[in-house]
Amino acid sequence: SEFIRKYILVIIAALIVTFFLFRKYIKTREGSRVWEQFLFKLPVFGDFFRALCVERFSSEMSTLVESGVPILYSLEITEQSVGSVMLGEIVHQIKEDVRAGKPLSAPMDQSGFFEPMVVQMVTIGEEIGELSQMFKRVNVFYQEYVETFLTRILTLFEPIMLIFMGLVV
Repeated sequence: SEFIRKYILVIIAALIVTFFLFRKYIKTREGSRVWEQFLFKLPVFGDFFRALCVERFSSEMSTLVESGVPILYSLEITEQSVGSVMLGEIVHQIKEDVRAGKPLSAPMDQSGFFEPMVVQMVTIGEEIGELSQMFKRVNVFYQEYVETFLTRILTLFEPIMLIFMGLVV
């Protein structure tokens, strides 16, 4: 307690400076990439963050393709607005491969970011000409996954909080 009383202002200042430096680093492209790699490797939450990115990607692609926007323009718009540096780079590579004549599902599979189910649904969508519907189905699946995950985490959080409060009291 003597140490804390003596250096509380220094500790608080160091925490605030560290927080702002961390935020500034994350705003850079490299910092954002490192932070996303860390998030995707987390034991329980990594799959959740990946699912969140795939949900955003499929939502945007579904809306754009359904509206009649050509696939290359859809990929370009999605690349800029997906909200993830890593996924943006993957979408950029997918766009370049599609521009070179490859089907959309091949570079998606090669990226390793998308689950096989997503790649298979996109493949089927390309074959039957219903790509927007397949993206919509992928989007619905991942929306339900995200909602279920959040519900479960919040359900687990409540008893943990009660135990913590009991220990504090």
